[in-house]
Formats: sequence, structure tokens, C-alpha cells
Amino acid sequence: MPAIRGLASGRIYPESRLGELFKGLSGSVVSEFESLARIETYFPGEILYEETQEPSHLLALLEGRVKLSMASCLGKRFAVRIVKRGELLGLTEVLSGNRLEFTAEALCKCRIALVHRNEFRRILMHNPNAYGSLVHDIGRDYKYACDRLRMVGRASSVQIKLARFLLDSCETGLHTKRGIRLYLAFTQREIGEFLGVSRETISRAMRELQRLRLVHLSGPLLLIPNRIALAHYAELHGCVDEHGRFPAQDLSTHSRAVRSSKAKSASGGPAARIASALR
Repeated sequence: MPAIRGLASGRIYPESRLGELFKGLSGSVVSEFESLARIETYFPGEILYEETQEPSHLLALLEGRVKLSMASCLGKRFAVRIVKRGELLGLTEVLSGNRLEFTAEALCKCRIALVHRNEFRRILMHNPNAYGSLVHDIGRDYKYACDRLRMVGRASSVQIKLARFLLDSCETGLHTKRGIRLYLAFTQREIGEFLGVSRETISRAMRELQRLRLVHLSGPLLLIPNRIALAHYAELHGCVDEHGRFPAQDLSTHSRAVRSSKAKSASGGPAARIASALR
């Protein structure tokens, strides 16, 4: 995998990946990109760029996590996704020349490689074989946005939205004898931004899930005793395999399974589905 060199420090950042941009490209192209990259450090809460700005650089996340969000017509913020190490930011806008669609905020200490958009376009002009990887990245981002809208828009209650959000978070959890234990990296206000509701609404929904013994929350530590039971509550039990596992992709993509599970459980409420899962 390519490495991006900080021009000021000379430090090399291995395994940066930069999405799949450099896959299949020659070493000379990689070296050219490295020579043009400028390394910047951002700290938690710092803004990398804001929506409606003109895109000036392509950004590649070398270390850390970045939240992408947008403002609603009512002035509230809606979190769209979390960008992780090795992904690109501002790719679509740099290629199209349109204004930036999201605000990017550092969630932790981040190191970012920046290449001016004109330099990036020049590299692409001389290396058209890179477009295939870029189309893949843009398609992935589009699919993720559709999945997020589907999860938020189709769920029948805030509790179900929250249950699906927590199920998505299970991929980073630790499997124990008591269930899946994970560190909840977001505050209730931040979770509300992902689901399009207030902090108070998330607090009430979390209490309901705890009352049903679907989750146990102690500070930032969350325990999911029975993943299948939580999936039944979230109307996603059709997506669970015989070992209680979910596919690696976003749970909200399984809309066909969700519709099927709704039809099968139409005669029983959440309590009946949970009782069935625990048998």
C-alpha cells in the first residue's frame, strides 16, 4: 500500500490506503501524489471544511475519524457518516467542481493529507486508469447515503432506529459470555444527530431498550446480551444467520429482509418477537 510523506517532518505514514485510489497504479504515480501532499493535524472538534464552501483540496484521512454532517432547514445538524482511515474526503466535489455538501469535523486527533484540486486533476489527466477506482469510491459513498436514509426514514419508531444504530455498532464490539460489549463512542446528542432526533428523545428510547433488557448501559459501556433479540425488536431478524451473525455490510441495506420480517410478525408486537427469540 502507498505511504504519504509529510513534507515538513519527513515522516512516512504506512498503510494509508487512500481508499482504493492507488490500486494498480505505477510507483511513479504514487511518488507524484506523495510529493504533492501536505500533511495537517486536526484535533477533536476542529472543522476540516464546511458545507457550501468551494472545494480547494482533496483530503485523505491517514489517522483518526471524521464526522460528516449537514444542516437541516430548521438549523439542526444531521450526521451522515463517519469517515475512517484510508478514505477520501471531498472527492465528488473536487471532480465536479460543485460546492461541498457536508461539514467535516474531527472526532479525535487526525492526520490529513491534502492535495490541491488542480494538482489532483492534473494527475488524473495523465493517469486515466485511476478513474475506475474513483468511480468505485463514489458508488460506495452513494450507497452508504441511501442506506442511512433508508434506516432513518423507514423505521417505525425512534426505539427501532436506535436498535438498528446499536446493531451496526456491534461490529466493533467484544464478544463475551454475557453478550457483546462495546464502547459507545458517541454522546446521546451525537446519536440524535445520526437519527434526526433530539438528545431527550434518544435518552427516552435508550431507557425503553434497557427496560426491555435488550441493552445494559453503564456510562459509555454498552452490553447487548442477545443480539438476535435486539434484531427481532429492530425488525431485522431475517438478516441473522444460524450463528446469530449479521453480514458485514450495513444492516439497513437488507430492506427486502426487513419487509419480509414485518409481514411474518404482523400478528405479534415487539414483546412477542423478543420472547420468541429468547426461547
